[in-house]
Amino acid sequence: MSRWMSLFWIFIKVNLLTTSGPASVGLLYKESVGKLMTESQFVEAVGFSSVLPGSDALQLAMFVGYSAGGVPGALAALLGSILPPTLIMLVIASLLQRLRGEAWIGSFVSGLTPAVAVLMVLIAWQIFNSEKNGYGLATMGIAGLSLVALLLKAPPPTGVARCWPDGSDLFPMSDSLLRLLLCTNGNENTRPALNYGVWMAGLLHSQVTLLGVIEELADEKIVKKLLDDTEEKLKDNDIPYDIRLDYGRGSVVVAKHASTGPFLTILGPLGRPAWRRVIQGRSFRRVLEKVATPILYVRQVRPQLNKILLCLGGLEYSESVQQLCLYLAKISSASLTLLHVVEPVKLVYPISKEIHNHWQHILETDTPQGKTLRKAFEEAQSSGLLVQFKVRHGNPVHEILEEVKSGGYDLIGMGSPHSAHSLRHLYMPNVTAEVAEVTDCPVLSVRKGFSLV
Repeated sequence: MSRWMSLFWIFIKVNLLTTSGPASVGLLYKESVGKLMTESQFVEAVGFSSVLPGSDALQLAMFVGYSAGGVPGALAALLGSILPPTLIMLVIASLLQRLRGEAWIGSFVSGLTPAVAVLMVLIAWQIFNSEKNGYGLATMGIAGLSLVALLLKAPPPTGVARCWPDGSDLFPMSDSLLRLLLCTNGNENTRPALNYGVWMAGLLHSQVTLLGVIEELADEKIVKKLLDDTEEKLKDNDIPYDIRLDYGRGSVVVAKHASTGPFLTILGPLGRPAWRRVIQGRSFRRVLEKVATPILYVRQVRPQLNKILLCLGGLEYSESVQQLCLYLAKISSASLTLLHVVEPVKLVYPISKEIHNHWQHILETDTPQGKTLRKAFEEAQSSGLLVQFKVRHGNPVHEILEEVKSGGYDLIGMGSPHSAHSLRHLYMPNVTAEVAEVTDCPVLSVRKGFSLV
């Protein structure tokens, strides 16, 4: 077997039998050291791939491949690294959406952390012991500085300056300017959102952008008819506006236009057929994923804003939606209810036990959730609004819907599952989407990092 084919199969094996990243280093060490490269070359490869910007796993693959077989070897190793995860993710992406609420999925991912940590310690010790001539003062100094940087959580080195926003801190806005993006693809299910947007624009004295999304050429006349109807309402209320028409898939076009200004995007169900909802999920989930600025999802018109329900998860991801809900409550003189749902304990550890034992009085605990909720409650009280705090125990989606049903709220504020830059949203329940797709109450979703000031 040629050296290039050996490289290809080695990286196929490594990427099929490990979770990549740090976990792949141990297996790659055994497969390559002494066969394709020396141990010192492998250590250099790991070091360089860790400090250069980009994917550590792909850089390590190209380094090993190039050392063993030049440019063709690097390409063979790169292909072996990309092919398995690409094929696997294409197959299981839809399954992850269906299994995202299973407790064992979260436990499995959590269990990987100590396993990978132990693996890395063993490999580091093996490499450390293999050095026959010992380590010089410079080597030990670099190792010591690296440890200090790790303990102080220093940011990783980067070789490329970031010159565009990542979506988490887009478009800071003043409290006197909140532009509305009202969206329709011609489906009648979007009409309530358009009407609600006109009412909201009058309440906030906001400028409006009407966006017509033409997904099929046959729908162009229907889209323009809805835009004309909404335009008449805007004129009747003396609301400044502009109109945009664009062609393409609804969620993609909405995301493109939402990224062009400080928008609060208001939309309703885009009317997908049942087969597409089963395969791809509802349109709102894709909009949540693609649109980085605040989203207001409206299924039925509710032209009043007297009671706002703000759902807080007890972590910092809710800070942005809290700011926007406070802003809306001040503008409309609405009362504000803060709701926290304590889930049943799945993994037993000290903090979860304390929360479980004192969930009815979580504001009084010293847990991270208790401190965050207490801060949010005190901030809301200091704003001069009529505020109350409620806590429930059980499934978050069920408890939120029960509170909405019994409380007669006009707006629900929730964080976004895409606030965290990780794969957690693939296997954890999308509470925001599940609530929005069921309730008739408008749902406001805001990502972490969005600011009104």
